[in-house]
Amino acid sequence: MIFKIDKQTYGDLQIFGAQGSIEFIFNQTRTEGGKNLIHQLMKSPTSDEEELYSRSSTIKFFSEINCQLGIDKRRLNRVEYYLSLEYPTFPKHYLNTFVTSVKYFLNPSSEVYNVLAGIEGVISVLRSLHQDLENISLDTCPPFLKKQFIKALKILNSSGFKNLINVRGNGKLFLQILEFDSLLRSRRKNEVRFLIELIYEMDAYSTVANVVNKRRLSFPEFLPNGGGIMLNVKGLFHLSIENPIANDVTLDDETSLCLITGPNMAGKSTFLRALGICVYLAHIGFPVPANQMKSSIFHGLATTINLTDDLAKGYSHFYSELMRVKEVVNYIKEYKKIVIIFDELFRGTNVKDAYDGTLLLSRHLAELTQSKIFISTHIIEVIENLRDNEYNGLMKYFDARMSSNGVIKYDYFLKDGISNQRLGYQLIKNEKILEILSEIVKSEKKVK
Repeated sequence: MIFKIDKQTYGDLQIFGAQGSIEFIFNQTRTEGGKNLIHQLMKSPTSDEEELYSRSSTIKFFSEINCQLGIDKRRLNRVEYYLSLEYPTFPKHYLNTFVTSVKYFLNPSSEVYNVLAGIEGVISVLRSLHQDLENISLDTCPPFLKKQFIKALKILNSSGFKNLINVRGNGKLFLQILEFDSLLRSRRKNEVRFLIELIYEMDAYSTVANVVNKRRLSFPEFLPNGGGIMLNVKGLFHLSIENPIANDVTLDDETSLCLITGPNMAGKSTFLRALGICVYLAHIGFPVPANQMKSSIFHGLATTINLTDDLAKGYSHFYSELMRVKEVVNYIKEYKKIVIIFDELFRGTNVKDAYDGTLLLSRHLAELTQSKIFISTHIIEVIENLRDNEYNGLMKYFDARMSSNGVIKYDYFLKDGISNQRLGYQLIKNEKILEILSEIVKSEKKVK
């Protein structure tokens, strides 16, 4: 089932990219195939409960057994190259194989070398896979994985593959090695492909499992349909921050909107990103950066955190914001159950219009029953107006403490209520911007 997420949201949450992205944190596989699989999973969020369970239970299984798989990237690359060869396969005929081996001994050729090296790679890789599977208890496997493992063991224990795995000579006995070429590149190539893909799956899921154990992530618990729509996250933190502060937030079945206030740099944007990442990871079947997450399955996620002018379309910043709001409202209309995150509405217009627009939009969003919406704002008057007019939603805030000498300290804890702190002027003073400008002005006057 479709889970709606767009380019703006991927960018806001820094899901893909180089070092520092969410994908970079999870995608430290040993193989290219494993890397490609994780990338594909991360591009495939879903609201299908069965698919989410399949993915998360597989990751959880590997995190619990905490095994070290015998995966060799170099040999797997050699196997991939071998399987892509377009040479005719060597016939399984003793005399032909003997003649080929003699010719190769007298005059080595790249064709025979590539086949020999490829078969040796297959032997090594499948031996290692067989050993890994023998060390895993099938009784503890989730259904999807158990089915895959049973199929793999059946192939590996069949006559052709069993002879392959048990062959001796380390590639020096050409007669024993070359006879497997037609088996691997022709007669049972599909089974070889299945086994290689299984290794990539094991690499991908075990790699994510290692992140679970290293960073102490948890697995989300999805609530059954019909039981109310809720988003409950305890101990939420941002994956990219060292020694992060954890926070709790809950929007129950009766509440759709959470408004967040607080001064600059107090933690609003970081919290909203962490929440968006948490919802996203849950809907690709991955563990989440929280101590606990209980949530309904949603049908989409839309964020607006770093919105820029659209010069190509001739849009001002305010009009870009307006078009983004309209786009998100249409998502709600089409997909119904969506998590929405706005980090400050209408920054590109005057204070009066920003106040009116934020107030009007918040009132209507609070009346929704299926989506969950989070909005941060600096316009305290909006929050006060809603509070005085039977607003049915959460009000949360971050704050800061300022010492007598003007030093600002943040605790980054999300609290109940409203913050009316305004620290912009103090931040300007602390950075000595006015002093720098005064010096420039004095120097200019001297020149005159």
